[in-house]
Amino acid sequence: LLPAVCLDMNLNLYIIVLNNLMILLSAYFTFKIVKIMRVEISYVFIFSIYFLDPTITRYQFQILTEIPFLFLITMVLYTFILGFSKNRSYYLFLGFVLITISTFLRPLTLYLPYYLMIFFTLLFIFRGFFQINFRHQFIIACLLGTLLHFSLTQLWSYRNYLETN
Repeated sequence: LLPAVCLDMNLNLYIIVLNNLMILLSAYFTFKIVKIMRVEISYVFIFSIYFLDPTITRYQFQILTEIPFLFLITMVLYTFILGFSKNRSYYLFLGFVLITISTFLRPLTLYLPYYLMIFFTLLFIFRGFFQINFRHQFIIACLLGTLLHFSLTQLWSYRNYLETN
């Protein structure tokens, strides 16, 4: 909202444009996820699902957290899938950073990194059984992402405790 306030813009119009841009980017990254997974589907279908969904249509004209949260979660899924498809661990770490940012937006994802860390650790332990290439760099990235998430959310919780008792 800072650019709109500084440039003396109409805030309602700014929010509508920003929300629609995030919806478009969410649909685009959903399309990219589908392409990485090698699923043959039309981009028109994906974009029409996003623009005809009643929930998205309802919230695209309001200043709420639903649309930015949808955008961040789509980015999390995209970075995780991109990390596994390109065999790069820093995408996994970036996914954990995006989860931390989305936790500050909506606390729904507060415990998600811990569950993901357990899941990826079990996947690493049983990687021979699943016949996947899961390297130890992925576990290190998951651990660092979980530690970053834990430290930032604990600082946030401590600050909230001091402010509200």
